[in-house]
Amino acid sequence: LVAVGRIDEILQRPAESSPENPQRPERLDGAISFESVSLHHGELPVLNGIDFKIAPGETIALIGPAGCGKTTIVDLLLRLHDPDEGEISIGDIPLDRMERGHVRSRIAAVMQQPFLYSRSIRENIAITSPDLENDPIESAAIDACIHDSIKSFDQGYETMVGERGLTLSGGQRQRVAIARALIQRPDILILDDALSAVDTRTEQQILSA
Repeated sequence: LVAVGRIDEILQRPAESSPENPQRPERLDGAISFESVSLHHGELPVLNGIDFKIAPGETIALIGPAGCGKTTIVDLLLRLHDPDEGEISIGDIPLDRMERGHVRSRIAAVMQQPFLYSRSIRENIAITSPDLENDPIESAAIDACIHDSIKSFDQGYETMVGERGLTLSGGQRQRVAIARALIQRPDILILDDALSAVDTRTEQQILSA
């Protein structure tokens, strides 16, 4: 009954709107700009007049207590929500002028509790490109600092991760998810507390890869 209720809730949601003549830039490689961005959930303000700019190639950290709006910024970039006020742009193109699916195909986000399929580690890393050969899969795993752990398993990359990846530790699940994101070669990579279960030394190795 719970599952049926959830499906009905999803079916009742209004379709996502699309702009006329949506833009699909080949790369999202311009500066990311938030200008006076505000968002409310009901009457509750989640973001209020946020301004910042991230230069191409720049790595930044958003720091703050739980519930301060960090994940909401990720949702806005993925166009899961649009701001109530203000404008978000990448390069010189407003985000709301871009096709939602195209934006999401060029941005990879890894969350604190990533979802893994009940398949092998290899299939989880290459889930969007199942015909990939070994080299790019292992290269992504090396950059995510999970290759050595995978090779230590009896079945290596063919190790089945179990339901939701429960046969792996929290840190291993996060690193498999990071490898999966890297293999997509995204224009923008977002790690939303995705290294919380990783030790400091490994975290620095991943961030410098």
